[in-house]
Amino acid sequence: MTGPVVFADRAEAGRRLGQLVRDRLAPPPGTLVLGLVRGGAVTACHLASAAGLQWDILIVRKIGAPHQPEYAAGAYAEGGAYFLNDEAVQYLNLSQAWIDRAVQRAAAECRELQRELRGSEDAPDLRDRDIILTDDGMATGLTMHAAIETSRRAGAASVSVAIPVLARDALLMLEDARVRHCYTACPPSFHAVGQFYVDFSPVTSDEVRELLASRGGS
Repeated sequence: MTGPVVFADRAEAGRRLGQLVRDRLAPPPGTLVLGLVRGGAVTACHLASAAGLQWDILIVRKIGAPHQPEYAAGAYAEGGAYFLNDEAVQYLNLSQAWIDRAVQRAAAECRELQRELRGSEDAPDLRDRDIILTDDGMATGLTMHAAIETSRRAGAASVSVAIPVLARDALLMLEDARVRHCYTACPPSFHAVGQFYVDFSPVTSDEVRELLASRGGS
């Protein structure tokens, strides 16, 4: 592992964020924390518990570049908002036809994840609610950008972002998007989110469903 270890796991990251959220964002009563699945669901659960807030999930899918699926060409969020990495589009010479197909695939993946994680439960109504978006980290910021726009289009009263660790480019995105935000670390050397965790094991759908079920009547 390269770089400093910041968190033991996503649960610790969420608990530490909860304190930051209370101190820096001072969320009003009724604020809803939304975790970008799957990893962000764990962060959201523990952030909300530490800050005394309700939480739910938001489904966002990365649009991987052709032949390089780990390289983000864009992102799509449930609700229909999507964003493209303009540099990737130009560098890879991506056609509009390829983009259209990629967006359709991402939308289908979101619908499948909705059924898998929520079952018959509806997505939360964001109209007139104060929203805090979170994830386990941000590298490019594309998926969070899609989440921000989805929340705004859904009629949220306000949208903020709380994040454990993020790259400089992702921080600039938040500033450009004009959202209130707080974070634990923005290291100068950032290669991948996982380098800042001791345990960065993949989060399964079963784990997300269990966390959602544990909310009780919140």
